[in-house]
Formats: sequence, structure tokens, C-alpha cells
Amino acid sequence: MNFNFYKVAGIVLVVVVVIVIFGFSKINNECSEKESMPMSIVVDEGARMVVGFNTDKDHLNFGKVSSESSVKRSIIVGPPGAKVKILLKGEMADWVSVSENNFDVSESKEIAFLTTVPSGVMAGNYTGEAIFCFND
Repeated sequence: MNFNFYKVAGIVLVVVVVIVIFGFSKINNECSEKESMPMSIVVDEGARMVVGFNTDKDHLNFGKVSSESSVKRSIIVGPPGAKVKILLKGEMADWVSVSENNFDVSESKEIAFLTTVPSGVMAGNYTGEAIFCFND
């Protein structure tokens, strides 16, 4: 009887693993096209508030700031007719909020990324990635 229990438990475990793997592959392949844009911010400590500007167009560079500061960068998203979902990854992903997510693009649209550095963050360079998932 114990042998049958372990046999059934093994089969159930295999079925669960297959379902989980299939689920993750479905999530990762839900985009007809993906575009990735690096994000970065430099946190500096000092007696005065630090704000640095960066106007790069090839990535979301939030410049140099002090902790507890906020910086906003905007981008234009297109083409019209696409459905867009924005995913944030990396060490600074939790600091970034997006003005709009999971939206249809009826015409080119401006999307704002607001980064707020939490209190107590150590000085240093922090990076992340904004992944734009496009569906037809």
C-alpha cells in the first residue's frame, strides 16, 4: 500500500511540475514583440540635496539624486494599434511607478516613469530594466 501511495504522489508531482513550467512559458511568451530599455540612477549622499540631469534618449537615465528624492522621465510609446504592458525589473524596479500600464495605443502616447528613492538608500549606482510587451 505504501508503494502505491508513493507512485500516485510521484505522478501528481510530475503533473504539477509540468503545469507550472507550461504556465511560466505562457507568461513569458504572451508578447508578440518585446523591447527593453535600461534604467539607471545614481544616489549620492551629502549635506545638500543632489539633483543631476541626464537627457539620454537610449535609456531611462534618472541622473544623480539624494535619497528621498523623486525624478520623472517620460517617453513616447507607439505604434498606434498596439496593446502595451510595461514590466519593470532590477534593483531599482520597486522605486519606479508608471503613469499608465496595460493600455491600448490609439495614437502615440506619452508615458511617465516616476522614480522615488527610498529613505536610507546607500550611495551608489542602481540599475533596472523597463520591458515593453507589445501585442497586436
